[in-house]
Amino acid sequence: MRIMPVGDSLTEGTGSSDYNGYRLFLYNLHPTLRHFTTDNQFGLSETEGYSGYSLDHFLAHSREGLQTTLARNPNVVLLHIGTNDMSPLRLPTAPPPATAPERLNDLIDIIFAAQPNVVLLVAQIVHSPNAGWTEHSPAYNAAIPRLVARKQRQGYEILTVDMRSVGADCVRNLDGTSVVCDDLIDDGVHPKDEGYRKMAALWYDALRNATNRGYFVP
Repeated sequence: MRIMPVGDSLTEGTGSSDYNGYRLFLYNLHPTLRHFTTDNQFGLSETEGYSGYSLDHFLAHSREGLQTTLARNPNVVLLHIGTNDMSPLRLPTAPPPATAPERLNDLIDIIFAAQPNVVLLVAQIVHSPNAGWTEHSPAYNAAIPRLVARKQRQGYEILTVDMRSVGADCVRNLDGTSVVCDDLIDDGVHPKDEGYRKMAALWYDALRNATNRGYFVP
């Protein structure tokens, strides 16, 4: 199975001890996933995960690279994107968070235009206890299942993957300097190994769901 991870630093692996993020954990759940597309230690080729990337980066600056990797015929795309679009640190010229679902729709259209038969798993983004993310993420995450349902009605093989439980128990300490929980590092955005292990399990459950739906043909 050829898996193409797409997204921001949570796809790239920031915060994990080996920078493989969820990818090595997912690989270890089922060793037949041997053609895992990644630029890191255990696999082949590249991952389309880039630190700091927003939806606009993929739409405006990285479309060609994304399409080049899609041309390698992945069976499945794992898409976790939108974290930086919710950030209070985004540039003043950046589009407002409320428009993120529309831009996600555009990115999904690009993926399916390049690979109409790919199985696309779209994540509701990981929870962050930081201001800004707690304000904007709920509306973005709520829009994703509706968007996915529209694409399903159009005949695409696409599923929502609920990642909101990762980081859900995290809180900032009283002086605001660090995050207290097992899932996230102190910045309150990026998972540590335990958080990435949870992400891997959720991706794996989604792959099983897609298999049960008949999305993958042997």
